[in-house]
Amino acid sequence: MLRGLLQRAIVFPIVSLPYSLKVLGRDNLEGITGPVLFASNHNLGLDNPLIIKAIPLKWRRRMAVAGAADLWRNPVWWLVNPLLGNAFPLAKEGSVKPSLENMGKIMDNGWSVLIYPEGELTLGGPIKPFMNGTGLVAVEGGIPVVPLRLDILKLGVPTRFPVLRRGKVEVRLGEPMTFPPGTDYQEATSAIEGAVRSL
Repeated sequence: MLRGLLQRAIVFPIVSLPYSLKVLGRDNLEGITGPVLFASNHNLGLDNPLIIKAIPLKWRRRMAVAGAADLWRNPVWWLVNPLLGNAFPLAKEGSVKPSLENMGKIMDNGWSVLIYPEGELTLGGPIKPFMNGTGLVAVEGGIPVVPLRLDILKLGVPTRFPVLRRGKVEVRLGEPMTFPPGTDYQEATSAIEGAVRSL
């Protein structure tokens, strides 16, 4: 309840100042009853709050966001990430197994998860190849994958937080994808990447 209140009262109004937001494809979530894995490109410093705002409340209130593990080294972000975005650390290299197991537990408990399969921010784009772990999570998680793309229609000035000239973005949600057990992880990764690129 506190997270939802802070998002609506503080985060969403603040992020609406530098960017106007248009959302397409929310109807693709109709008829889904369980949690989903949202897989999005990562091309804007403020894409996280914009995407959270774009996702319908029904899904947003039980959604966790996977963030780069190194963000948790900063004590400020260690507090802010979970408080405002229900975020959890996800290792990109080294010993990633504990991170993936933690994500699996989160999904098993009925929470949707937002991930950025590129593994790093590419300010303004283009979309980089998705990391192979994406397919593993999609197949082993056993939940629908919703491809999501944030398209920058106007970047704004300055690029990090446009206060001189407002930016404009569009978030598009695609049709859910499912992968049966035994699907090749790389094939699943390629299919998800292709779906995000085509939006």
